[in-house]
Amino acid sequence: MMDRPESARLMAIQQKAQVDARYAALFKKLGLTPDKLAQLKTLLGDKLSTPIDVLTAAGQQGINPIQNPQEFRQLVQS
Repeated sequence: MMDRPESARLMAIQQKAQVDARYAALFKKLGLTPDKLAQLKTLLGDKLSTPIDVLTAAGQQGINPIQNPQEFRQLVQS
C-alpha cells in the first residue's frame, strides 16, 4: 500500500496532523523559529513513520513481525 503515491501522500498528511495535535503545547512553549519548528516537526514525523517503514521493508525481506516480534522490534530500533 505504501508504494502507491496517493497512499504515501495521505499517510504523510495524517502524520503531520498527529504531530501537530500531540505536540502543539510543546511547540508553543519552545517558541522556535519557523525553520527550527519545521525541522522538529519533520524529525517527530519521521519517528512516527519508522515502524511503518520497517514493516514494509521487513515484509519485502520475508520477515513476519507477528511470527517474529523480537526481530521486528530490533529492526525498528536500528
